[in-house]
Parts: sequence; structure tokens; C-alpha cells
Amino acid sequence: MGQDDDPRGVRLLNAVVAAFGSLEEFGFQIAHPRIGGGRGAQVLVGSDDVAIDVTADWYDRELSVAIKVAGADWLPIARLLPELSAAMRPLPCNARRGVMQKRLERISTGLRLNAPEVLAGGSAALARVLRAGAGRE
Repeated sequence: MGQDDDPRGVRLLNAVVAAFGSLEEFGFQIAHPRIGGGRGAQVLVGSDDVAIDVTADWYDRELSVAIKVAGADWLPIARLLPELSAAMRPLPCNARRGVMQKRLERISTGLRLNAPEVLAGGSAALARVLRAGAGRE
């Protein structure tokens, strides 16, 4: 941990690594974590065609997750899989890694079970994300 890293940001990074580590088979890797002090932290997980943005806002106690497929805009994960909207409820004050990890594991599992074509990327992923973004799914 660097001297400028916020312990909450480190918790978020560790939760993301634990929750999304199982997506390595789809080519996902952790990229560009921003976990320094301040209002929040952000960790990107991505493959060649798909990126997942996990952002925590410590002041507003928000954990947000969005997905981007090549050729489409960022889409909140609850638009793609509405059953995951409960994972986006406010974080407890000074949320521990386990709380964030459990919510992120629900998202990772939901993607693997209900949207594997999105994780795989390509034209099927783009079509699914565009439909969800248009509100038809």
C-alpha cells in the first residue's frame, strides 16, 4: 500500500480482485486502480472488448458498477441485469471489504450466469448492451 492510498480504497481494490478474479477466463484483468484519498475510489476491470468500472463514493456511500462494450456507451449494471439493483444500495459508513466484496460477487455471478455473452465480448455483447441501454431488456 502506498503512502497516499486510502485504506477504504485498498479495501475496494481487494474486494474487486476477489470478486472479479474469476473472470480471468474471459481475459479480464485489473487496470488503472485509483484508490488514493479523497471522495472515493475507482477500479477498472477489463478485457479487450469489455470494461467494468467499479466506483465507490465514500461521502454519498455509493457503490456503482457500470459496463462498457466496444461500440457502446457505459451502462449501469442494473440496466443490463435489473435483478442486481439491490447490490447498489447505499454502503454502510466505513464499509468493510467483506460488504463490498459480497455485493461485487453478486454482480460477477449474475454476469456469469445471466449475461455470459456480454463477458465474452463481440457482436452478441454489443447487441445485448445496446438493447439494455435502449430500455428494451
